[in-house]
Amino acid sequence: MYTVREIFKDVFQVSNFDDNYREPIAVYRINGKRCSCPARNPCKHQDIVRAFKELESGAWGFEFVGKQVQPLSLKILEVN
Repeated sequence: MYTVREIFKDVFQVSNFDDNYREPIAVYRINGKRCSCPARNPCKHQDIVRAFKELESGAWGFEFVGKQVQPLSLKILEVN
């Protein structure tokens, strides 16, 4: 599962978690149209950030179903 956090305006952190969810196995920074991952642009992390920007505010996780980004609402992490 992936999570997204907006660090600054238009700067995002994408964290990749495995099944134990204790700590991320990889963390990437998206700044504008550039990603810190070793893949060539555009990468899947940029797709995740695009999906994140389209959602209403709240806590979201993301998974891939094929090549499609699937958002998952994480109600337990939401702050009221």
